Amino acid sequence: MIIKALADYYQRLADDPNTDIAPPGFQHKQINAVLVINEDGVFENLVLGEKKNPHAYLVPHEVKRSGPNAWKSANLLWDHAGFVLGHNPENPDRGKKQMDVFAERVRESFVGEYSDSGTRAVEKFLLGNRSQYVLNHANFPSFEEMGGNLTFQLKGKPELICQSIAVQSFVAYQQAQDAASLQACLISGDQDVATRLHPIIRGVWGTDKGRGNIVAFKPPAFSSYGKSQGYNAPVGKKTVFAYTTALNHLLATETQRMQVGDASTVFWAKHPCDFESDFHSFLSPKKGEEAVSYEKIRGLLSAVKTGVPPEEADMPFYVLGLAPNASRIAIRFWHEGSVKEIKERVAEHFQGLEIGHSEKQSAYISLRRVLLATTRSSRSHPFGNDDEIVPNLAAEVVRAILSGSNYPQILLHSVIRRIKAEQANKGQDGKPVRNVTYVRAAIIKAVLNRKYKEEELSVNLDLDNMTKGYRLGRLFAVLEKIQWLALKDLNANLRDKFYSSASCTPNRVFPHLLDLSNKHLKKVRSENPGSARNREKEIHEIMTADFFSTGFPKILDLDDQGRFAVGYYHQKFYKIETEEKGEEV
Repeated sequence: MIIKALADYYQRLADDPNTDIAPPGFQHKQINAVLVINEDGVFENLVLGEKKNPHAYLVPHEVKRSGPNAWKSANLLWDHAGFVLGHNPENPDRGKKQMDVFAERVRESFVGEYSDSGTRAVEKFLLGNRSQYVLNHANFPSFEEMGGNLTFQLKGKPELICQSIAVQSFVAYQQAQDAASLQACLISGDQDVATRLHPIIRGVWGTDKGRGNIVAFKPPAFSSYGKSQGYNAPVGKKTVFAYTTALNHLLATETQRMQVGDASTVFWAKHPCDFESDFHSFLSPKKGEEAVSYEKIRGLLSAVKTGVPPEEADMPFYVLGLAPNASRIAIRFWHEGSVKEIKERVAEHFQGLEIGHSEKQSAYISLRRVLLATTRSSRSHPFGNDDEIVPNLAAEVVRAILSGSNYPQILLHSVIRRIKAEQANKGQDGKPVRNVTYVRAAIIKAVLNRKYKEEELSVNLDLDNMTKGYRLGRLFAVLEKIQWLALKDLNANLRDKFYSSASCTPNRVFPHLLDLSNKHLKKVRSENPGSARNREKEIHEIMTADFFSTGFPKILDLDDQGRFAVGYYHQKFYKIETEEKGEEV
């Protein structure tokens, strides 16, 4: 399904006159320098490309080469300096052989109707051994420093020699010359020539040199019935070219790819639509674009409520996550659904994360913020550290978002672990930082609400929620507030000393905390009787839950520890909004 969807996307791009997609037999390749020659093959100039971001030119497709005999395979009319100029400082003899291979391929390929002034000029340049003029050119040291590929251009012509009509005709001839070995393509079902080696996929972060294969049968142990490499799964050359070209195109764009943890993620629709270019804004906005993305999220939530356009109801939409795996590329996740369905899923995700917060905090939480909430915060990384995100966590969260299934349990576990670990952390001002943050409380609420739909946690304080974790969290927040009213600034308060044990083993901690709060209340009554009465009413209201009649629970499981955190957050946030707005949260 993945290869078929990508091949269909290539055809969609090929049919669009406004899209610069490579035709069969060609690819877009970064070229670092262009050799300008005249019709007699005389070298005229060496034109350098940009050092950091060389221009990607349309050139004949790259040959597949590996192993000790890689020097025997040359690209057509373009390659690195070893093949084009015979320049190989580390192995001069190998450089001469590489140039001979390059020249031989040019000489054998462009004869008769496939020859033109450009290809003849290249042949004259190579046979005349004129590379020394290039090596002595003033621009060559700069090219040698940056490395990369070279190709040829005929003086006075706007296009490269490898883009001429004659070269295009030869490439098309090559595509059709294996007609005697036609067989049914595994993907399309059409008669085609099976591909032994699938082209390289580029742009997947974390892979060796940023490249790898999706389909590959390398060691003999992966083969069967005496077939080698790609013949084990015979995919036609047309389909292979289409899916690899489309995927490389997606990975090279900025609007249809995003990085989700370790997964390089691309997405596309069967037909052009606005959602195709907006999708990354919902889950992975760029730095500086957060405000724009939030506006788009508001628009998405509004559109889902009013209804998406009819043409999007059944339009297929695809999301593919690719991750590094040795020399191959692993499929981290794959989702196929309609534009309408995925819009609704994304909207559900953001609605699930809604929780009470201050006006200074973002109304919508990006996927990156969700993932960072599972990692350590520090002065250099106040929201968390990208390097500490569990590799597969991002993929599992995205899968849950797109499918509408439960969020991974490890997300809840990681957030609660960080809350406990940071209960005594100090901020830049030396004061304890808040461990149950807005983002972490929102994540816990979203995870539990998907898992227990009949036991939903509300956006704001819920006085009717009788679950033991939620009630105990609220009680802990009130006791912490009483301590603060009595003693004001402390080096370590109840949260810093007792949060972890109170949220795990309530019966061992709360009796002591209640006894301590009674002592603190005496002082509060003497200074502020009204505030003391309010705190006592809150304790009484919280402890009306039935489970308090049998004493505090011995232990809280992970889900109840999550409810504890949300109850604690709600109680503190509610008090800030209604009464003591000056309290730090």
